[in-house]
Amino acid sequence: MSAKHNISLAFFVIACAFIKTALSCGGYSLEVKSIKNCVDNGILRVSNDFTIEFDKKCNVIPKGCYTIAKDFDQFLLKFALDKEPIRNVSGEIDVCKLAEKPSVITGWLGMLGLPNKCPVKASEKCFKGEKKFNVWLLKMFLGLVVGDIKIKVEGEYGNGDVSCIEVEAVFSSKKN
Repeated sequence: MSAKHNISLAFFVIACAFIKTALSCGGYSLEVKSIKNCVDNGILRVSNDFTIEFDKKCNVIPKGCYTIAKDFDQFLLKFALDKEPIRNVSGEIDVCKLAEKPSVITGWLGMLGLPNKCPVKASEKCFKGEKKFNVWLLKMFLGLVVGDIKIKVEGEYGNGDVSCIEVEAVFSSKKN
């Protein structure tokens, strides 16, 4: 799998972590056991009621709010995924460098109303289900995500500021 696909898959797994419960998109479902901001006063935070739903056409539909508490011009995203039988998958993405080149991911960020270029200004954005983006191209990877999942996403912003979100979920398929 190419680096481009690895980054797309990592982004998709992280996005899936916020789906409360869904059953569609080829019969896959995800039940989130917990989502928590693991740093007080992190630069990037999601509201306690933030969710993402799948529909039958593999559209991802966000609901809830996110907050960017402070301006930044550097953003190193570190992720760690713990899922049987794959253990301790981790990586880093320089989000600002990634945003310099148009890609599927920057397109998704824009569709979600998330900043897709740096620098980023402090803001809050809320969704009521009006935004959708399609993940059909990544459907072939959904089988890799099936199982118990623990994800930790940390952001470092170049000035000592950080963010952290931890997620525990179960991703399953009616095909199992």
